[in-house]
Amino acid sequence: MASVPHSFKWHLIPRGAADSLQTVEHVRLRVAQCFLSSMVALRIREMVRYSENGRFTTPTLPTIARVRRPQAPPTPSLLERITIGVLDTRIALYLALTADERFGKESSSYGVGLRYPLAPVYWISRRLLRFLHSSAIYRRDPLIRQTLDRMKNGFRRTFRYETTERDVHRMFRVETVCGPAMSSVGLLQYGADKLEVNRYTLNTPNVDEWKHGKEKPSSQATYESVTVSGKVQWRITKELQFDKSGGIKETHFYTYPAGSTTLVPEKRFILCGLAASIRDAQRSDPIEIHTFKRVHGHVVVTDSTSRRYSAAAQAMITIEAQFSYSGGYTPDAANYSCAGPSWKIEVDYAEAYRKPGDIPRFLEIRLMRRNLGMESAVVTKVDYSHPHHIRYESVHRIPGEREYAVPTPREIIDDTWGVLKSQPPLCFVMSSDMFTQELKSRTIRSGWSAPPLATEFWSAESNIVTQREYLWAAWRSGLVPGVFARDLDERLSRSHPLLQAYWWRRDLGDKQSAQNLLRQEKCRITAELQMLDQPWTRTHFCIRFSDLWILGCGGDADRIFPEGEPDEENWSAEGRSQTEELLRVINLDSGTWPTGGGGVGSCRRDVIDGIERIRWTSLAELGMPELGQKDYPIERHIDSIKYIPLWDLDFGTPNENILRNVPYRELQARSRKTTTKLVEERFVPLIERLIDAAFTDHIATEDVPDFEDIFVQIYYFFQECDWTTAWNHVTSQETWIRKLLETSWIHFNEGKLYRTETPTLRHIEMLFDLISRLLLPLTVEIPNRPVVHASHHGIQAVLGVVAKKVHGSTFIVWDHGILWRERLFGLCTDIVMPKFVQCMFAGLTRLVARVVYARADYITPCTSIQNVHWEIWIAGGKYGNTREASETSRRVVPVLNGMDTARFQPNPKLQADVPTAVMLSHISPVKDVMNAINAARIIVRDFKLTNYQLLIYGSPEKEPPYTTECMRTIAAHGLEANVKLMGLGSPASVLPQGWIFVNSSITEGLPLALGEAGLCGLPVVCTDVGGSREVITNPKTNEVYGAVVPPSRPFQLALGQMRLFAITDGMEGQTLRLDELLTRGSEKLIERIMYPNVMEMRQRIGEKLRERVRGVFSIKRYWREHEQVLWLGKIYREVWEQV
Repeated sequence: MASVPHSFKWHLIPRGAADSLQTVEHVRLRVAQCFLSSMVALRIREMVRYSENGRFTTPTLPTIARVRRPQAPPTPSLLERITIGVLDTRIALYLALTADERFGKESSSYGVGLRYPLAPVYWISRRLLRFLHSSAIYRRDPLIRQTLDRMKNGFRRTFRYETTERDVHRMFRVETVCGPAMSSVGLLQYGADKLEVNRYTLNTPNVDEWKHGKEKPSSQATYESVTVSGKVQWRITKELQFDKSGGIKETHFYTYPAGSTTLVPEKRFILCGLAASIRDAQRSDPIEIHTFKRVHGHVVVTDSTSRRYSAAAQAMITIEAQFSYSGGYTPDAANYSCAGPSWKIEVDYAEAYRKPGDIPRFLEIRLMRRNLGMESAVVTKVDYSHPHHIRYESVHRIPGEREYAVPTPREIIDDTWGVLKSQPPLCFVMSSDMFTQELKSRTIRSGWSAPPLATEFWSAESNIVTQREYLWAAWRSGLVPGVFARDLDERLSRSHPLLQAYWWRRDLGDKQSAQNLLRQEKCRITAELQMLDQPWTRTHFCIRFSDLWILGCGGDADRIFPEGEPDEENWSAEGRSQTEELLRVINLDSGTWPTGGGGVGSCRRDVIDGIERIRWTSLAELGMPELGQKDYPIERHIDSIKYIPLWDLDFGTPNENILRNVPYRELQARSRKTTTKLVEERFVPLIERLIDAAFTDHIATEDVPDFEDIFVQIYYFFQECDWTTAWNHVTSQETWIRKLLETSWIHFNEGKLYRTETPTLRHIEMLFDLISRLLLPLTVEIPNRPVVHASHHGIQAVLGVVAKKVHGSTFIVWDHGILWRERLFGLCTDIVMPKFVQCMFAGLTRLVARVVYARADYITPCTSIQNVHWEIWIAGGKYGNTREASETSRRVVPVLNGMDTARFQPNPKLQADVPTAVMLSHISPVKDVMNAINAARIIVRDFKLTNYQLLIYGSPEKEPPYTTECMRTIAAHGLEANVKLMGLGSPASVLPQGWIFVNSSITEGLPLALGEAGLCGLPVVCTDVGGSREVITNPKTNEVYGAVVPPSRPFQLALGQMRLFAITDGMEGQTLRLDELLTRGSEKLIERIMYPNVMEMRQRIGEKLRERVRGVFSIKRYWREHEQVLWLGKIYREVWEQV
């Protein structure tokens, strides 16, 4: 029987039954029985059935038999091989002369006789190109030059001076920069013999542009004056650390030798909360004590003592630590020990991650326990190649004996004693804003004899990772173009000593030797060079270890781990059972996750991040090749991400991006293989069949296998042949034009097309470009995974159909909105696209939707109302096939959306003072923002609620023409003071501003925004589309927590808002009618809305909605149900293969 997660098995066992299962055999038997019952419930019994004579027969279910690939082409002749060799030489020479960054990768497929002579040519060309870049671009562009200057200087501090009204020239501000997103500004306040510095933490290196507003300080330091060599100096004595709310989190005290004027402290005492004086610190039990010493010219912490609670020991323990330095501000190694539960941990820190705020990384961790003998140690090396899934490799080392591999101890994986995830103590120069003895400096003046304006201090040059962080932070800020950022990033990686031997072998095209070097130093390289996943540096284009592994450029690698499967070492190390295996799933997304926002992208992110035992292979379809950079991490639980851009390709070919990791020699071989004979025999018939299928209005059940085969054969054809050569072949072009003209003429004569829907040659050309782009995903090589999970039933979803046919994968369609319905709406409102192109686009969408629903093993809509009926109708009801519609309904398993209910809370303090409605909606026609604007006009102009506010939060860049139209409408009706397009905003922060929430969409899945509004205590007015009614209605009592109105009806939307504002027409038992209230005048209306009892009733409706959302739409239920569907998909595949 298929193995599934342990927790999943127990979920299938009825309550109380687990207590009666005494042995493992009984558990397995019970699980088997439960699975058999589940199979019956899921109609797996229909895989076989009795015929009339009592024998088993094969059912008429969709086949998943694997299709064989066409046979390999014959071996080329001697003349052909010579010709190919000449072409390969020309390509390699061109790459070497142009210093192409993929020279090493491409040349690795050539022989030694060609690689080695061209390598010196490449080196010379590259040095010349580097010189040209530096002299002509990097030194002349002021923004790039500014970025390079910041990259060179590591720690920076600036004292700024001012002249007071009493003509006293003194320092008033201290600016400190530790990294691209770790900086602070200290504002000085002078007193009698003391100085207070309020420090404000910033997330930008542009500290000189910061101005003090309402921000709360992160810390407050107190300094005392001492005289050193006749000059007054300031030394720190006390520091208060504040939390985000402004409360005192910690108190730090610094002690100095008695009677000494030294600026270097002896010790630092750290206490929880507020402590009045150093005596309190010495009498009480401090949580940490640091000892300072000057080592290699720097004042650093050499010893520390800390007390913390240990869950393992169930008591407070004392941890002693000693730190060693080799010349920098941060320790190279540390030795942690504890006398209670006797253990010792020795760590070697990676140089790259020792800045304030960094999570430490380790080159090696050595654990010694008393019960194993303190002379032996478990030595662990850490692989950081995946930003969210660390891999451990551990051995047991005993002096004089051979070491052997062991599971990584839990003390290291879980950091039982809290010493591995905490940063080592900061050096003194980073703790005291006024201490600058160890730094280089220069003074800035307005004139030769003028008083100083500022004094700049800086340390030695930053390490490679810090420089890379500055570089990519500048790229995200728009200071450095992407092409130059990638070039500079490669320069930095080439300069690191760990990679110099690798780059030498890579430039020679010696792929195996280069990979061997990476494998030997994998842990050290990933610890020292792999950037952390931070919002300010997050990019797809930086060089990662997986890019180095394939000899690629930044962003070339699809896999996150370069080799092997993620967690393969950790799985056994964590002691998990065999049943708790990982499930590999392909996720298909189009224009949403990971580069697009909105509800669908958020749902996918929640599913990927929340389900621990699923590992995803992502095929993400994009509109443009420029990958949007999100402000959330996307690699968690991800094996690989393949981006599939459709538009804005320089040459309109998948070779540019989709197939960029395929060697150019192979791409050229595909082009040569795509001969006229092959195109005529294999590709031209597919074009004719595809056109016929797109014209077919009534798709019968018996037509589905033939139409499915079209996409499967297109996929196979382009796994061997060249896309551009086949589509641009004269025979393909002639067939395309002839077939469309003939078929259109037939349909016109039969009355199926109007004259305006017949094509011209220009229309046919437009359709050719559209269809050839939409089918680009079929050039992707689909990996063999047991389950394919598509978030829509659009054209990209045919990859799930192909995967089922080729690999036998279980195909799950996770519908949100009804894409077929939304596509028709978009075409109806499109006034640019010709009618013929619209008809064919709709025909292709109809064809794909029909095939996808027919071949889907499960259909999991995010709502149980409305959209379910659409899915059944598209799958068979539309064609009058009640049997297939009934079969489809059995495969529909709704999984209601879920949300993080703890993230959203009511906040009356943020509520606006006037009647305010909030919307969370991108400005697009599908969201029908114009409907809400017109409703606002009715409320303000007709109902006279002049202080009404509509705040619309969402991206104005989704549909710029539509955004412009909305802005013009707002101005035309004079609603600038009432309707505001606010741009993007955090839902948890902006929702509490409103009195009510409004959603005006014309189509939806199950909108998360309605639930989020309810969690913030807002009643909702929404259109009756998708699962909106399901969110705000109690199905048991039919009570509506707001109002549901028809779509595209501004007057109805306005009435719904007014009734909710005034609580009329039966809401909360009120008998007062809105039309009666409106006859009393605007003053009575506003008085009613602002009346305290009415406001309480409105808040009570919001509280009821909050309770419903918390009870029904929890994120844990959402994760559990999706995980069950995915694992059942794996079981479905295994059982089907056996039958």
